[in-house]
Amino acid sequence: MTCGGLCPGLNNVIRGLTMESWHGYGIRRIYGFQYGLEGFIKSYGHEVIELTPDLVSDVHEQGGSLLSSSRGPQEPSEIVSRLVELGINVLYVVGGDGSMRAAIAISAEARRRGFQSPLSAFPRPSTTTCSTSTRASGSRRRLPRPSRRAAARTPRRAAPSTASDL
Repeated sequence: MTCGGLCPGLNNVIRGLTMESWHGYGIRRIYGFQYGLEGFIKSYGHEVIELTPDLVSDVHEQGGSLLSSSRGPQEPSEIVSRLVELGINVLYVVGGDGSMRAAIAISAEARRRGFQSPLSAFPRPSTTTCSTSTRASGSRRRLPRPSRRAAARTPRRAAPSTASDL
């Protein structure tokens, strides 16, 4: 999901997350929510897009966001209900400060329901050059970029396998 205003690099993030999930973790059901938080709310009528390597292979060459974007709050309880309904184990939120606040609220609602937090939040690409966000708390912990040799030795973590792993 991409929220807020458009910025350079959104399609790169969508492509990167899709490709890594597919090829790196073997995940074959990857969904994209259109128009930000509105995409979770059925009454808006936005279709959920199934993201595949074929769909996103050239998207980084286009501007904007494949998923489109919108602003405005949605009820975290409705978003978590939709995640559970679709059996989604992890939610990637890409956006600015408002998106990160929404990610925190969604995470809190998921924990309130007894799930582990299903979120990985990435501040908009233009603010994270050469860094990685590791928390959805609004504050970013910057990590050094690993060398190619170190990256090759780093084992992959197992992806969540069931909705109960939220």
